[in-house]
Amino acid sequence: MATRNDALNSPRSERNAPRAADAPGGLNASSFDRALFVALSVVVGLAAVAPRTVDLGLRALWLDECSTWHVARLPLLDSFRWPPEITIPPLYQLCVRALFADKEPMSEWMLRLPAAVAGVALVPVVWWLGHRCGGRWVGLAVAALVALHPLSIEYSREARPYSLLQLFGTLASVLWLELLRRPRAALLVAYVTGMMLALYSHVLAVPLLAAHASLLVTKGVRAHRVIFVRGWGAIGACLITMIPLALRVILNKSALNEALSWNPALTPTTAWSILSAAGFGAVWSTLLIGSVVVTIWLVLRARRGASTMPAWVRSVRAFEQRALILLVLWVLLSIGALVAAAMLGMPLVAKRYLLAATPAILLLPLLVLRRAHRFAPLAAALCFVAPGLPDSIGPPITEPGLRELMRYIRTNESSSATVLTAVSAHSESFRELEMLGAKYYAPQFDLWVNPLMLSDELEALGSLDFDGRIYLIVMLGDPLPLITKAGRTIEPVPMEDTFVTQLLYPPYRLIALAPKAAESKPPP
Repeated sequence: MATRNDALNSPRSERNAPRAADAPGGLNASSFDRALFVALSVVVGLAAVAPRTVDLGLRALWLDECSTWHVARLPLLDSFRWPPEITIPPLYQLCVRALFADKEPMSEWMLRLPAAVAGVALVPVVWWLGHRCGGRWVGLAVAALVALHPLSIEYSREARPYSLLQLFGTLASVLWLELLRRPRAALLVAYVTGMMLALYSHVLAVPLLAAHASLLVTKGVRAHRVIFVRGWGAIGACLITMIPLALRVILNKSALNEALSWNPALTPTTAWSILSAAGFGAVWSTLLIGSVVVTIWLVLRARRGASTMPAWVRSVRAFEQRALILLVLWVLLSIGALVAAAMLGMPLVAKRYLLAATPAILLLPLLVLRRAHRFAPLAAALCFVAPGLPDSIGPPITEPGLRELMRYIRTNESSSATVLTAVSAHSESFRELEMLGAKYYAPQFDLWVNPLMLSDELEALGSLDFDGRIYLIVMLGDPLPLITKAGRTIEPVPMEDTFVTQLLYPPYRLIALAPKAAESKPPP
């Protein structure tokens, strides 16, 4: 039961309960509205579960997922210090370790299960955020967008921590808004726990923490001493939990630079493609930019005198104003962090690096559209998810990968076939990283795979000095100059009804080098 002190600790404009029309099952909600809401919620729930959980092991592991497999099998302290994973906090591998530590070998679906569970759990949490900010229809609309978001689905099916980052980042944001409305100890503990889990999922939670801290300096929050003090106390607790992560990165700065060296430079074109992937294409990105401008204008007008404002501006409640400010900060600081990292020589140019801000990117335009009509967000969500609905809920389309390359070699050669994996890294640990895929799949096909050190020409030429056929698996680097210098000839490999010089299973390719006895014969 609410007490007088609870009311006094809340801003005056927030003491009234949310409008009944915005609450599920509210007094003004008709039976038809309730039935429609429940039916659509069931559909959204099914749409969230199916594409994230069906056939988790269908696609072969790729390089980063093999890293997860490797660190989950290392001794615990060694797993925290392995250089290739120095940019990734340990929460995901700890989840895998806790669930399947005694399972050997770990199958693909085992490694991906925590990501799938987090991806499904994200949808109701996003609904909660949307519901608290703009009512149940906004919550349902943003939940539908997240449930069928292509990039969110993709990374919910990958053994990496990005779905955990989305889940705990969104949960921490809801709890933060509630904490600023009701500064209770239980909410403070829940928020610090959620934010800590986000930070230990991925370092990309840091811009979100900065957005939360920035909200504390706004006029509406500073005016309430209890909220202001407890808010900074929560931020301080989160910063303390970050100290081990910061020390880990500082003590391994050289590994950090090598881990990010593969990223291309940030350009306006790549920046726009990353922003488009975080939403629903270029149209949504344009809508997002307009929503940021409208939100800033809306909040500034709402903070002025009510006599000169339109009624739809005056109707923006204090809680919703705070949520709008948080969403704008969340988007801008996430994008700003990527730009700042690129300017510091550490480009984070990949679509997944903006995934942490996807809930805000999807929710902000819906809150602006809600000012026009309560069903406008749902209509907009339907327009954007409908074209891709068959692909999202249909059977997953999987490109062949390293597993299929290994199967091809085993099918066409005996288990004694000579198989090499091109390794381009200079440090020992990153060479080990490039060999992890072969280390995972070679035992399944009774193959023995050795490295071809592209950075050590003498050793590489020695590896190629073999009379029989050699199968060379390449992901990074260019082995063709060494192949030419070793005097070896590329042998076309059969693929369906034709022959190709390289078998391409992106990001891997297979090159067959003809036996030396065959090289001396003239071509037919």
